[in-house]
Amino acid sequence: MAAGTQDTDAVNLGQMNAALAPKIDDTYVKINPSTATAAVATGGAMAIGGNAQATLGGATAIGNDAVATARNTTSLGFYTSASGGAATAIGAYAEATAEHAIALGVAASAGHAESVAIGVSSTTDRDNSVSVGSGKLQRQITNMAAGTKATDAVNVSQLTPVVNALGGGAAIDPTTGAVTGPTYTLVNGGTQTTVGGALGALDGELTVAKGNIAQNTTDITNINNQLGDLASGTIGIVQQAGAGADITVGASTDGTTVNFTGTAGDRKLAGVAAGDVSATSNEAINGSQLHGVSQSVADAIGAGSQVNPDGSITAPSFTVGDGNGGTTTVHTVGDAVTNLDGRVTINEGDIKNLADQIGNGTVGLVQQDATTRDITVAQHTDGKVVDFTGTDGARKLIGVDAGEVSATSNEAINGSQLHGVSQSVASAIGAGSQVNPDGSISAPSFTVGDGNGGTTTVHNVGDAVTNLDGRVTNNEGAITNINQQLAAGQIGLVQQDPTTGAITVGATTGGSSISFAGTGGARTLSGVANGVNDDDAVTIAQLKATGLIDYTGKEIAAVTYDDITLGSVTFGGSGGTALHNVAPGLIASGSMDAVNGGQLYDLQQQFAQQYAAMDGRVGALEQNPGNGGGSGGPGNGMGPGNGTGGDGSLVVGTGSNAAGSNSSAVGQGAVATGDNGSAFGQGSVASGENSTAIGQGSNASGNGSVALGQGSVADRDNAVSVGSAGNERQITNVAAGTAPTDAVNVQQLNDNINSVRSQIDSNRRDSNGGTASAVAIANLPQASLPGESMVSVAGGTYGGESATAFGISTATRNGKWVVKASGSTNTRGTVAVGAGVGYRW
Repeated sequence: MAAGTQDTDAVNLGQMNAALAPKIDDTYVKINPSTATAAVATGGAMAIGGNAQATLGGATAIGNDAVATARNTTSLGFYTSASGGAATAIGAYAEATAEHAIALGVAASAGHAESVAIGVSSTTDRDNSVSVGSGKLQRQITNMAAGTKATDAVNVSQLTPVVNALGGGAAIDPTTGAVTGPTYTLVNGGTQTTVGGALGALDGELTVAKGNIAQNTTDITNINNQLGDLASGTIGIVQQAGAGADITVGASTDGTTVNFTGTAGDRKLAGVAAGDVSATSNEAINGSQLHGVSQSVADAIGAGSQVNPDGSITAPSFTVGDGNGGTTTVHTVGDAVTNLDGRVTINEGDIKNLADQIGNGTVGLVQQDATTRDITVAQHTDGKVVDFTGTDGARKLIGVDAGEVSATSNEAINGSQLHGVSQSVASAIGAGSQVNPDGSISAPSFTVGDGNGGTTTVHNVGDAVTNLDGRVTNNEGAITNINQQLAAGQIGLVQQDPTTGAITVGATTGGSSISFAGTGGARTLSGVANGVNDDDAVTIAQLKATGLIDYTGKEIAAVTYDDITLGSVTFGGSGGTALHNVAPGLIASGSMDAVNGGQLYDLQQQFAQQYAAMDGRVGALEQNPGNGGGSGGPGNGMGPGNGTGGDGSLVVGTGSNAAGSNSSAVGQGAVATGDNGSAFGQGSVASGENSTAIGQGSNASGNGSVALGQGSVADRDNAVSVGSAGNERQITNVAAGTAPTDAVNVQQLNDNINSVRSQIDSNRRDSNGGTASAVAIANLPQASLPGESMVSVAGGTYGGESATAFGISTATRNGKWVVKASGSTNTRGTVAVGAGVGYRW
């Protein structure tokens, strides 16, 4: 068959092969837009897409107007820009402008060194940061595993035990994420809503106790001064057996109190040697011992506590959070010394009783009432000091009963009382605090977090409170941020754009499926709008409208088009499909109706009758030629009329004309005027030389042309026509062509098109695999610090294909040179390798 030249011409195998050959190349597939500026790639870079630019070594720009202008940059998507060294921008309008910055998502922007912007419209605001939103658009981060390292993020499940450990009703709202602070009810400190406040209240009570201790110190000093006025004593209440011997007071009398008060008030007790400080000691202690105790207490409390000249301790200043992000200063410890305060109160009463008894002595400055048996010291004289100092120096005051401990007490306390006070303070402080032999308290050791995932040791309450308060304040801010981002749909797999309201699911993560199944099985997804795009979900209403399912949702065995062009329908079944109950189609010029078996049967009968009649007429003609006779030469004619014929012509039918030499005109009004022409059918015309017209009204005017069928027109030389303009016909039952000039049938064409599609698809997948390899290699991290080496692995995916890349890199000790080699393999089975060296200044 000759090669077709018009839109409706059949094509031969040679034409088809010639047309397809330049379109297929197993080595690459190239697709360029027809109107855009060609892509630009230089220096080992790669650029794909109209106006795409990759201008330095290792740069990759894929997408219309994508730009990668620095070394080792990657820009994927429409109008993306990667201009910082080794930066990556993925998603339409995404930009990464700083060194090693990464922007992932539509309009994402990473403009700071080593920063990452993830999600639509996300922006970075500092170096070495990861942003999942912007100043106006925050997102939650969901499905986050619990952090294990010092620099890991913590999730709500990790924060919950911290809040629970605060006690006092502290809790996290499971719906809103809001944190409810604790409430502590203290016996003497009222109701406190912060840990710092509670500790502050306890500190207040401890301050009161310290004041009481200071007052006791004053009282004891007065007693010492008053007793010092007794120069010596061999008789009476105060006695000394001899030089160097111990002095006794009321050793041979009863009574439980020694009172040093005089007319001028209380006296100091001076020259008192340091008494033993133990749980069983009853020896008096001196001012230096008490000062040591006060100093150790101040050191243990910390927070600026100091010992005043009068032995009192200044209140500490704890700076703690006020629960609203600010701070407040408290100056007490509170109930931590409730036990100590009770004991001191008892001591104060005992000291008062002892003072009353001393005031009623019988002789000398030290007297004892004969009735009450109380001993007094210089009750009726002035002076403010009792000095026990002797020739050997200061003396211990032993046999001292426990004095009253209160804010107004002036009674002496003994070593066991002070030891008890010190022990209670040490126990309240905890953390290893102990009472030393001299009554002082050793500093505690609190092991607390250092804020970076590790621990540190502090040695006073103030530092411990400051540490805890700072970390709790940080946690409060972190919880608030997480709650705000969760509530705004700015973090997590399910997010909502604050401008468009569009909800995305896993937009920045991998995966190819979403499961809605729960513990009760599959769920119904409702509220779905009718899909309009190819990858939109369709609704039941849409499926019902197509006739694919019935009103119950059950599938219907419906027949559908092969593709969206609606150009063909292929029936299933290995042996073909019968189409029953087909209505008679219109048989007319331009009709595209299907015809049924009955119509074909009628046509077959009509042909049979016509052929039978023709066979009879031809037989009669052969037996008895008619007198229709030809003219103009020796021709043959049959039938009535005045048909004419040329040399060697055949004329059959009224008004037929076979004027051409060796021509044939068969049928009423048939005309064959071209030499060797043949016209068969009423009104058929074969006017071209060697032309053939078969069918009523057919016309073959081109030389060597053939017109087949009613009304067919062959007006070009050496052409075969089976119709006319506007009345085209199919040629059916065509055997597969084998020679270059043979006609091809639809099966052959479909096979070749499918082969082309398969080859194009294979090339496309190969290209996607290569792109995935490029993505994987582009995401390989590399050594950047001087003297550092790195082995890395990365993955990439593109167009349904994936790739794995491996790399090794090293930086010289001076940091100037970086050497890198990498390789990748993808799901298409291809392998890529590369190496490079860079110099920085």
